[in-house]
Amino acid sequence: MAVRVLDGNGTGSSSEVGQGIIYAAQEGADVINLSLGGAAGGGDDFLNGALGVARSFDAVVVAAAGNEGNDNDARPRTPCALPGDHLLCVAALTSGGTIPAFSNYGAVTVDLGAPGTNILSTKTDWGAPLTEGFEDGLAGWEQLQDGAGIPWGISASHTEGVQSAT
Repeated sequence: MAVRVLDGNGTGSSSEVGQGIIYAAQEGADVINLSLGGAAGGGDDFLNGALGVARSFDAVVVAAAGNEGNDNDARPRTPCALPGDHLLCVAALTSGGTIPAFSNYGAVTVDLGAPGTNILSTKTDWGAPLTEGFEDGLAGWEQLQDGAGIPWGISASHTEGVQSAT
């Protein structure tokens, strides 16, 4: 199952990540992947609790070690710095089996390495797939009706930009 906890820019909070872990575990996930991380500190208690919930459901949490090229033991990163025998922290490896300069590492906080360079992906770039502030109205957009026959248009309420479509 896909559970998105970060926004399109890769930003989110510890509570959102923790809520995603809890949701996935409660919904039956056996393995939960966290290709994310941040400096250890605030929010660790909540994440640690979420990892405990995952453990209670027998879910293994696999987390990226990070991409700062640092020793996670000396400069702790969450979630890898958190305790837990059900948490696996993974460093990147080159095709030759060495740790690339960008990958975090740590004898205590990193459990294993996996291929992390020259990986083919369907993602072409890190840009947003669509950005539209509707500042110029609906020019260029075809206005269709939804399944109930209600036409959509510009909304008076919005979360980003000046306007949004509804």
